Amino acid sequence: MQPVDDLFAPESEPVAAATAGYVLCEFDGLAIAIPQSDVFAIEHGSELAAPLPGENVIGWFASTQGPWPVYALNRSLGIATHLSTERSFIVFLKADTWPLGILAQSVRIIGNATELTTQQIPGPLAKYANGINGVARISAKQVAYVFEQHSLLALLTQLTVLPEISLGVRYG
Repeated sequence: MQPVDDLFAPESEPVAAATAGYVLCEFDGLAIAIPQSDVFAIEHGSELAAPLPGENVIGWFASTQGPWPVYALNRSLGIATHLSTERSFIVFLKADTWPLGILAQSVRIIGNATELTTQQIPGPLAKYANGINGVARISAKQVAYVFEQHSLLALLTQLTVLPEISLGVRYG
């Protein structure tokens, strides 16, 4: 598995230039733009191990470093415990202990941040934005929530009890 920085960086450009953009993820009728510098890797989500009873993950991705938790977000940016539609991709976020995955129906790389024209969240609403920096039009009929650096990971951390105990039960 290669980090996303290595997969998408042209040979002649420094990695910093390749991580200046966003990874656009679509799921459940919602689109989010994650800073590319927050993304560890993008994988196909076809082979996830099922969660144990009581786990709040949608599944586990088997990596050479051990299992990585994978979550599914709903259109309210909460944790989904079941999926209404198939999601084929996992976007892994960089984290201290192990990467955290988010399932997505589609993933697109936006190589340069200037390709997204972001409108800031208005002041009174900003306190409810959960790390969302703004919104950006991605098509004639759709906008994406644009996250600040590290804020989607912070949101996931707030929404979940990180599965340290589950790792011991599952693989201990």
